[in-house]
Amino acid sequence: MKRILKLGTRRSTLAMIQANKVKSAIEKEHAHVTVIIVPISTQGDDDKVTPLSEIGGKGVFIKTIEKALIDDEIDIAVHSLKDMTSLMPEALILSSFLKPEAVEDALVVHTSHLGKTLMTLPQGAKIGTSSMRRKALLKQLRPDLKTEELRGNVDTRLKKCSDRNFDAILLSKAGLLRMQHSQKIAETLDPSLFVVAPGQGVIVLQTRKNDLYAQSLAALINDEEQEKISRLELRILYVLGLDCRFPFGCYTVAKNSHYEMTLFWSDLTLKNRKKETLHFLDRDKDSVIDAITKKIKVDLDLWYTQ
Repeated sequence: MKRILKLGTRRSTLAMIQANKVKSAIEKEHAHVTVIIVPISTQGDDDKVTPLSEIGGKGVFIKTIEKALIDDEIDIAVHSLKDMTSLMPEALILSSFLKPEAVEDALVVHTSHLGKTLMTLPQGAKIGTSSMRRKALLKQLRPDLKTEELRGNVDTRLKKCSDRNFDAILLSKAGLLRMQHSQKIAETLDPSLFVVAPGQGVIVLQTRKNDLYAQSLAALINDEEQEKISRLELRILYVLGLDCRFPFGCYTVAKNSHYEMTLFWSDLTLKNRKKETLHFLDRDKDSVIDAITKKIKVDLDLWYTQ
């Protein structure tokens, strides 16, 4: 008899696509498991209007799912890693990291701007995004552009752009690819210049700390290199205590034991901004992370006392 494994996920179309990807991968690796997907409504999905910074940041997409996991209503929670907060309930752990198809931000333009890129959009063009990180990067690269809040699922955001509510919008490339919207992408932004959110595009599996069986199934589809990168970025977020209400980007490339990490940070006014690229070996990661987080904290303390 096959054993039942319940995956909990958000109800959005993209979240269901990601959960089905996990379901197929686990069932392929373990023939004696039947995976059932359990859609769960979250505060972030129910409120598609209020800016995330006003309703609790990224946690609004995961708290209800984490509670279902703690209460044994599901066996594994499927999250977008960028939705995770720097703090996690004591009873839970991250057990698997899936390598994304893409990590970059993508520019989607209205049909009147076909052929345009971020740098060639007309002066004063209106860009839809709710991300403080994206707003800060736009201030740095195209200070003439205007930004307005854009909430909702991927299809809702695309429709708002096509309806000419915006000249262009910014979305995760991975999400667009998973929803078969690659033709909508006007430009893939260079992540070393337009620095991505930590964990962007990465699907992560969360389990109960005492559920060794669920952990073993999650581990079957884990990408070890992605896990190293993601745990490093999560550590920075944890030390800094940041979430999506703060303008912060981190793009990491790992090759063997060498890392190249580009970081971007700003204050909430978006007037003060910095970017730095680090090169280091795995053996030196502790001292490097300690030094860069201290530097960022000094900047933030200085900016907020000005």
